[in-house]
Formats: sequence, structure tokens, C-alpha cells
Amino acid sequence: NKGKKAPKFPLYLNMEFSSCIDFLKQRPDITGAVINAYTHNVIFQLNEQKKAQTKTVQVSLEEFHHLTRNKMESFYLPKKLFEGKGEVISRLCKEQGEYMKELYEELYTTEVACPYTAEDFEFMPLNINEDLLFVQITMPGKYLMLNTCPSVFAAWDQKEQKIWYYAIVMGGPEKGLRLHQLLEDGKDSDLGEAPSEGSELSTILDLIQG
Repeated sequence: NKGKKAPKFPLYLNMEFSSCIDFLKQRPDITGAVINAYTHNVIFQLNEQKKAQTKTVQVSLEEFHHLTRNKMESFYLPKKLFEGKGEVISRLCKEQGEYMKELYEELYTTEVACPYTAEDFEFMPLNINEDLLFVQITMPGKYLMLNTCPSVFAAWDQKEQKIWYYAIVMGGPEKGLRLHQLLEDGKDSDLGEAPSEGSELSTILDLIQG
């Protein structure tokens, strides 16, 4: 059709080239598009190129468990807490390791089995006052590696309807243990060197209560 006069259509939509690319990325059922059919006749096959470039990345079983644990501690568990608020933290306090095992099972959707049991998790729930509920979760020793957490902390203010999520993170030989806060918008704030063992509760409560 190149060089021929374009027929009249009832509707024209002018799009920038970048907008055409974005449209193709959002429509995996479309294998390509013809750009300016009656002037340049450029055939663009984005999705075929993407398929040709797709590579399979293999990880060891240990790496898989490490990645899954990191996802739980830095994304999945805080997401559950921020979405479910009081209901989720109440289940954590009541069901403890059984509920953590259930959450992990939701991430292990392949033939690889979850390596943790309910007994691998230790809980210390505390009612700070009539409105503030606090829980410390000591995570399993298995697959405790770089960027995973020996322990995480969650707090729920019934009056303010607010959740807090903190974690002690393995920062490697140079950084050591770090205290992080994960916010509801997904942002991760490094608060510096983690408090010494036994003083985490008072440190985090000071942060929460201002």
C-alpha cells in the first residue's frame, strides 16, 4: 500500500511513536503494527522481538529459598499488614507460626516445598496500652542470609487505625545489622544501625510514639 493514497476513514487518531510502543506493550495479543502504512509502511513486531530475547534464568534451590524469604519479609508480609490492618495483626498474635506458615505457602506455588514449620517462628505479642498492639516475630534460622531479617516488628493502633512495620536486616560484613521501616506506600527507610538485642522493643516504641 505504500505510495497509494490513504482512504478516508470515519475517525483518525494521531499518536506519537512512543505511544504506539506503549500500546503494543500493553497488548500481548497483538504481534505487531504497521506505522504510516500509506507513506512509510514501517512494520513493527515488538512482541516477536521480546519473545526472541527472552532468557531462562536458573537459580539454585538455596537461592530460590533466599529470594522467597526476602520477598516475604520485605514485601508480602508488610503488604498483608497494611491491607488487612487489625485483622491481620490479630491473626499473627493468635495463630502465630501457623499463620506465618500459611502465608509462606501462598508464595511457594511451584513444586518446591516450603522449608519452614510453624515451630520455626517465635512470637512476642504485647498490649502496650488499650489502643496499641505490638508483636515481635523472630524469623527462622534457615536461609538467614544477606538482606533477610532475623526479626520483624509490627504495631497496630486501633484508635488511629494505623500499622507500622519495622525489620532488622542483615546488611553484610561492612554494614552489619540495620533497622529498616517499610511504609504503606512501599518505600523502605534505612534508620541506621540496629539496636542491640533486647533493646529493639524500646527503640521501636520510641519511634512509634514520637
